[in-house]
Amino acid sequence: MSPDNDPSHGDLLEPGLRHVFGLDLEPDIWIGRLRNYARESPLGRIGPYELLEIAGRGGQGLVYKARQPGTGRIVAIKRLTAGAFSTPEMRARFQREIETAASLRHPHIATAFGSELIDGQPILVMEWVEGIPVNQWAEGARGVDDSDQDFRGRVQAAVGQEPSGRRSIADVLRLMIKVCDAIQHAHQRGIIHRDLKPSNILVDAGDVPHVLDFGLAKLNTGDSDAAHITLTGAFLGTPAFASPEQVRGDQGEVDVRSDVYALGAVLYQMITGQTPLPVDGPVSRLLDAIQNVEPRNPSSVDPRADHELDAIVLKALSKEKERRYPSVESFAADLRRYLGGEAISAVAPSAAYRLRKLMLRHRMAFIALSAVLMTLSAATVVSISYYLQAAAARVEVQKRLEASDLANRRKDSLLQFVKDIFVQADPTAAAPADRTIRKALDLARSRFEENSGQYEAAIAAPLLETMAVVYLSLGLPADSAAMAQQSIEHYRSMGAEGEDGLAWALSRYGDALEQTGDLEGAEAALRESIALASRVHSYSPAHGQGAAASLIRVLEKRGDREGAVRLARERVEILEPHADQCKEAYAQALTAWALRVPCNPPYCEALPQIANALEASIRAWGPDSFSATNARFNYAAGLRIAGRPEEALLEMQRGLIVYEQTPGPDHPNTLAMRRRLAEIFLDLGCQKEATEIARSVIGIEESTATTDPLTHAKSLFLLGRARLADGDAAAAAEALSKAAAILAEKMPNTLVAVPTLLSLAHAECLSTQPDRGIERYESIILDVRSKSPNTALHADALMSYATAMIAMGRTETVHAFLLDAISILRGVSPAAPMKLSACLRALGEARLSAGRAAEAEAAFREALAHIENSLPPDSAQTADCRRGLGAALLALSRHAEAEAALLSAESSLSKFPPYHSDICSKTRKTLVALYEAWDNAEPGRGHKEKAAVWKTTAPVEQP
Repeated sequence: MSPDNDPSHGDLLEPGLRHVFGLDLEPDIWIGRLRNYARESPLGRIGPYELLEIAGRGGQGLVYKARQPGTGRIVAIKRLTAGAFSTPEMRARFQREIETAASLRHPHIATAFGSELIDGQPILVMEWVEGIPVNQWAEGARGVDDSDQDFRGRVQAAVGQEPSGRRSIADVLRLMIKVCDAIQHAHQRGIIHRDLKPSNILVDAGDVPHVLDFGLAKLNTGDSDAAHITLTGAFLGTPAFASPEQVRGDQGEVDVRSDVYALGAVLYQMITGQTPLPVDGPVSRLLDAIQNVEPRNPSSVDPRADHELDAIVLKALSKEKERRYPSVESFAADLRRYLGGEAISAVAPSAAYRLRKLMLRHRMAFIALSAVLMTLSAATVVSISYYLQAAAARVEVQKRLEASDLANRRKDSLLQFVKDIFVQADPTAAAPADRTIRKALDLARSRFEENSGQYEAAIAAPLLETMAVVYLSLGLPADSAAMAQQSIEHYRSMGAEGEDGLAWALSRYGDALEQTGDLEGAEAALRESIALASRVHSYSPAHGQGAAASLIRVLEKRGDREGAVRLARERVEILEPHADQCKEAYAQALTAWALRVPCNPPYCEALPQIANALEASIRAWGPDSFSATNARFNYAAGLRIAGRPEEALLEMQRGLIVYEQTPGPDHPNTLAMRRRLAEIFLDLGCQKEATEIARSVIGIEESTATTDPLTHAKSLFLLGRARLADGDAAAAAEALSKAAAILAEKMPNTLVAVPTLLSLAHAECLSTQPDRGIERYESIILDVRSKSPNTALHADALMSYATAMIAMGRTETVHAFLLDAISILRGVSPAAPMKLSACLRALGEARLSAGRAAEAEAAFREALAHIENSLPPDSAQTADCRRGLGAALLALSRHAEAEAALLSAESSLSKFPPYHSDICSKTRKTLVALYEAWDNAEPGRGHKEKAAVWKTTAPVEQP
């Protein structure tokens, strides 16, 4: 019987599998795939990429070290191992990896440069990381060839390390914290790695970790069918580092805590040199052990570990994910606490344990405190700081009270009042936490007012001030203002004894009035607070900084920008001689000044001071405290001003995680920080993300009766800018019109609305109302020229009009406006180098469009000089300026110089995917034009091939 007729040789594959592997296709298509596969060689080339070596091979992917032609850049290229025979599921999972990689931007995650389709197969091009697995690094390796023992010994001797010495526990934990920060960055974007292991965490020669291979990543959206590609019941991951829910194949249970488990397993091996559970023997035994066998304490394997480190690692490795750290960030926070000698959350928080840790960190303070406590009844020692953040201020109040013979009665009254708050609150209520506090405060306020006669001024004033602080923290400025006003009256009645408290209460009152929209009253209260603080606390310049920061904001809202800048500068000058003693206040003052004087070089030099203030806050209060979070927001503002928006984004997102929990997602402070986040996204060219945030903020504001109209106008202005940047001029005009109407009502006859009106005019010019937009521009320019001539605002108006005309294609009239703006900006004080640079770039573009390439070159070179004095050399603004310069040089047929400028721009931009995609696209298109023109001028010298390479390099897409 022939094989064809033998039933035993029937269709060897199920029909479904024939479809999966493409065997049900027409023969010529299937054979074509086979031929393509046969042409693939282990090395050689993939498309234009020269393959240097095979770097790794996984279950479905093959990674090469390769050289990109044209740029010469060393990259990593990943393709599917099965090549042309990859199943649809494999391709879908690989496409998910490509999308995931493109959405991540973090210094400790390998950067994705882009993807291409070569011979019908998807290719992922990524940053090449020269490093070693993290477990080898922990063992003491330094990323050199194992065969070069002599060289390794010399390197280790140079850094003071024994040739076979392992990394210290502290070094291991510090590196793990960086890895945690990278994974938290992915989690913030809804991405779970699911395959964390030492070989996916490489450490380079500078001891910097890089997380690789998001090939098994899952979107944590809850959409089990659409969000990720898995097989029902299939195990995805590496067994030795996989969580119990993963080895069970229960993919619906996989969440961020699965990555916490994997990081715990990696950390266990870094500390001990062993995996948490033995990996020898059958895989089935290992899978069973992961679900049922507890790992040994790390300290029993390596005595360098102690019981606290045991607790941290074993909590991360808990079988039940509910008992693990709820997030990678909380895992990292415990590691930071351990390194800082603080109480860790993984240990049962007994009072004795916490007291012992606190005493070890603050020995001298506890010696002094003990002397005080000997004179006090133990019953009066009550801590309420965890319940009300404002109680930190009460420490100062208590010190004042203890200075007189009324101390005991005052303490009793204060503690009774706090007791009333606790007793009257309903701790079992299902309402949100802030509403429960609101209920408690309202009841306590009522009780206080009923018995106000029994409180003397020295007691009533701080109690009322406390209520004012908490009402404001709940987003209830009117209630806060009422309490602060009563507090002020009591402090005034105390005469000189009440001046200290009066300064604080006036500051609270000013903050509350600002949020109610009473800017005149806010300014008066804040000025009195600053003057009083400087007199009462002449020895401590940090006092009054909070009120000064608030006053700067109020002055800006009232249209007195010059006054705001002047006050900000004065505060820096007052605090600078005392920077070491007043780190946080000095950092706050620097930030307030820098926000008003962008890219002032002295400020950029002071950025480390702000970073130091953040570190000090983290050490003192913990990484998720309000003090540290506010310092983090200051640092993010500094990074943004210093031309590092990519880093600013990470800091803002981390800070917002804290704010979203407390005070909550709808709180005015949280909304303010979300607006800042949207502004950073606009800096990065991510208009859609900025639009989404702005719309969300506006939706909350419109549903809240207490929203400050001026704050709402800010949100509408932000939405308008985002829609305008995204090309939707009509939607931009709608939002900006609403913002302008609010400002016209609340701030008439001022220049506060000018930025909003300029954006509105720009949107009208690009929509269906260009004549209306031009008419509005003319009116604005005349108004600014008459009220604020030869200022940065005057230059802004001229430049905005010019850029709108360029966008409309009317370049013949813009040169004069831009030259006027440049002339103004060269003479303004303080200097505005970034505004001047932007104006010069716009002039360069206009001259280039008019065929005046030599003049365009001069404009771009001057713009570049101003940028390079203010921003990092790899900033997006610097790259865009080099792109313009390259285009001008191309127009002048100076091809070699143009190539140098353009490749420098592309190299900078490639460090920031997926951001700045518009500038990146323009740069690469200009490179294509350059090499095509060069090939026409000098054929046969490889320029045509370079043009082909850049044509196939797709612009990096936004996430």
